[in-house]
Amino acid sequence: AFMRCLGIKRAVEIGCHIGYTSCWMAKAIQENEGGMLYCIDPFCWVNEPQEETWNQSIDSCGVRDTVTLIKGRSQEVEWPSDIECVFVDGNHTYPVAKHDAEKARDIGAKLIFLHDTVAWDGSVKHAEEVMNDPAWSEWDKMQVNSECGITVLLKRSQKPASWGEDSGEKWDKPNES
Repeated sequence: AFMRCLGIKRAVEIGCHIGYTSCWMAKAIQENEGGMLYCIDPFCWVNEPQEETWNQSIDSCGVRDTVTLIKGRSQEVEWPSDIECVFVDGNHTYPVAKHDAEKARDIGAKLIFLHDTVAWDGSVKHAEEVMNDPAWSEWDKMQVNSECGITVLLKRSQKPASWGEDSGEKWDKPNES
């Protein structure tokens, strides 16, 4: 919903596992009239055919033309440029969670999701840090602490001058008609 509302066309997903989130994100991009989702994952789970299942998910959802796989660890591969949104759900150790979020911010993403901010210690620690870190002062932040938890970061933008100022005065007066 966030991606659709903000018109996101270029996104990165860190840690795509078996492709459920990949499909949702790619569908949003398709509905926003096209773009690309870059999925970064080393597919390193031992007892699960992650990459095979991911490919099946992508094909069955009809989003293959909207998805590019970058196979590897997020801190080792080259990220695409000109990215608007990043979903951070890869390695949940503190240093990697911090790396991924800061990389997303530094490449210009305006919307960042930090996943598992209740369930994994490294993600929890980094999400708590982001809430008070001056380096993130230009970002609106929302934490949802249900299930695994998610922290949503949205870069503030300037209102267009055409919006003008609203003192709220017209809303505070009773209707006199």
